[in-house]
Amino acid sequence: MTVTDASARDAKTPPPPPPATIGFAGKYGKNPLAEASSTAVCRRPPSVLAHTARMAWAVDRTGVVPLLGCRLPTGAMAAVVLTFTARAMPHLLGTGTVSERLHGALPALAVVTAAAGLGRIGSALSGRVDRRTLAAAPRTLRIALAAGALGGVFLLGSWAALA
Repeated sequence: MTVTDASARDAKTPPPPPPATIGFAGKYGKNPLAEASSTAVCRRPPSVLAHTARMAWAVDRTGVVPLLGCRLPTGAMAAVVLTFTARAMPHLLGTGTVSERLHGALPALAVVTAAAGLGRIGSALSGRVDRRTLAAAPRTLRIALAAGALGGVFLLGSWAALA
C-alpha cells in the first residue's frame, strides 16, 4: 500500500456536479420553448397542413386530388391496423392454450392483414403520384424564388427612396 492509496481512501468523495442546463440570457436571448405549451404545440400542425394544402392546390390542382385520394385511405388503413392490433393483443397475450388464443385473435389479425395490404397499395399509388407532382415542383420553386427576389428588389428600392 502506498501513501496515495491510503489518502484516496480517507478523502471524502466530492458531490457530483449539478446537471447541465441551457440558459438563454442577454439582450436578444430568448428561450423559444418558454411560451410553448402542449395546447400551442397541438394547435400548430393543422395550420401548417392547411397552408401546405393551399400551396399544393395552387401549384397543381389535378395532382392534389389523386394524391389525397391515395394518402387519406393509406392513413385510414394505418389507423385500422393499429386499432385491430390492439384488439388482437389481449387474445394473444391472455391465458389459455395457444390454439384458443390464436382462434380468439384470428378475426382481428385478418383485418390487420387486409388493412396492411390495402395501405401498401395506397402507398405505392401515392408514391407514383408523388413522383409526378414533384416533377413540377422545381419549376414552381423557380417561380417562387424569382417572385421573392423581385419583391426583395422592390423592398430595397422602397427603402432607398424613403432614406
